[in-house]
Amino acid sequence: MGGTASRIPRPDIAGDRGHNRSGTDRGDYRKGNGSDDSRFSAGWGKKREGRSGWNWTEAKHLAFGPLALKPDEFWRLTPAELDEMARGYRERVEYDMHRLAWHAANVMNVHLKKKVTVKKLLGQDRNMSREEKERHFNRLIRSRKG
Repeated sequence: MGGTASRIPRPDIAGDRGHNRSGTDRGDYRKGNGSDDSRFSAGWGKKREGRSGWNWTEAKHLAFGPLALKPDEFWRLTPAELDEMARGYRERVEYDMHRLAWHAANVMNVHLKKKVTVKKLLGQDRNMSREEKERHFNRLIRSRKG
């Protein structure tokens, strides 16, 4: 983790003073030796100067819920590290769901004439009408735009 990665600033401590947090000093958030080129600055979660805001509520819910991080561990992470942890968690959940669906399909198929597939149980093998596909596509486009 070398280099100059910006760490997640603590809005409750640094937010009112407008200090940026970046650099290799990630141990003490009170030092204020950040630079203006850091990804995050004061204005927590608000769009400012063309930058997208950081949703602190979502980040903390993710960290303290599914990722089971302690507050100190959360505040020492960079946004990229938190994102990587979230992706890893999502992959573990998807793997567990696939394994569970495989097991369920094997148990069910003993008693059924028409076989059930893992994709069918996970909802990946769903036949959609043209209108449903269009609605789904439009919903995806809207969610990507923000």
